Amino acid sequence: MRKFNLSFMAKVTIMVVVFIVLTAVSVGQTTTSNARSLLVENKLSELGSDVEINSVRLLSGIDALWHDTIFLSNLPEVQGVRRAIEAGGVDPVDLTTDALWRTQLIGVFSELLVSKPHYVRLQYISMQDALELVRVENTDGAIRVLGRRELSIGVQDDYFLAAQALAPGAVYLSDMELQRNNGELVDPRTIVMYASTPVYSEDGSVFGVIAIGQDFGATFNELLALKKSGETLYVTNQAGDFLLNSADPSLAFGFENGQQYRIQDTFETLAPLFAPGNTIQELPASPDTASNESAVHFRRVSFDQLTPDRFLGVAVATPYSEVVGAVDRFVGQVALVTGMLMVGGVLLPVIVMRAHIRPLSQIN
Repeated sequence: MRKFNLSFMAKVTIMVVVFIVLTAVSVGQTTTSNARSLLVENKLSELGSDVEINSVRLLSGIDALWHDTIFLSNLPEVQGVRRAIEAGGVDPVDLTTDALWRTQLIGVFSELLVSKPHYVRLQYISMQDALELVRVENTDGAIRVLGRRELSIGVQDDYFLAAQALAPGAVYLSDMELQRNNGELVDPRTIVMYASTPVYSEDGSVFGVIAIGQDFGATFNELLALKKSGETLYVTNQAGDFLLNSADPSLAFGFENGQQYRIQDTFETLAPLFAPGNTIQELPASPDTASNESAVHFRRVSFDQLTPDRFLGVAVATPYSEVVGAVDRFVGQVALVTGMLMVGGVLLPVIVMRAHIRPLSQIN
């Protein structure tokens, strides 16, 4: 049997190539595994960042509504109307009539609606017979002032009734709901939240209520415009009912029509966050909690100073396959580059050895 002898150069070359390949494979497997795990966690943490940004945007809109309501209640025109009515029609401080104070207040309300078009209604309601004193509305950019005969008598809206029992400086915030007119849903659909605060007389009794209605549909549209591709954005009320569902907008405000579409029915892992007595404020998405279908990050956003337990739910979800797929594509690209470098690392020693070891072998 013929004996196969390898040259010295071939032996050295094989040893170097085997060493490089084994080292590259070992390091590559370890690095790829760690990188994949790190990239998945980083991708899921991006959902938390998106939830935080959306939460801040919602809260900033509610805070602005709260401060504007307090600001309006302290206007000289609001207090002037109160003094004039309590004195029988003429303000005893500067002898301005009730009608003139109302005219000036209408001007202030109108200017505010122009500067803040997301406000749909400003009201000043008297406790006496629940009579609207001033009401200005913004309908599709058109400012409308209601005449004396159009103002409501016997107002029974929740935000008016709730504000009567508040202390000075306190603000009642309603739930987000669809705007109604005489009990009928307004078309096109308008998502509103009302804020109201009492106006006190000098004797300590409640004279009336200032109320602002804000269209949160514009805020929701801003959130949708910033939504990343492949993600689904949800906003819910305290019960879990969808207020915003970017995947299926028809499910939002289903409770207005007697339907019940809730986020905890879509993601069962979120059910504990809506249970009575729950203290968990946030449920991050992670490889352990993400199902094979979706990874979801949910946060409870408290917004009511009077009732800290009230909250809005903000969630961002993405198919878990998208998370893993994006990571796998990145890891694949890294593996390709690593493989090319490894091939280069094998060829380079071979070329070098052929250039330097062969002459030594020939001399030997």
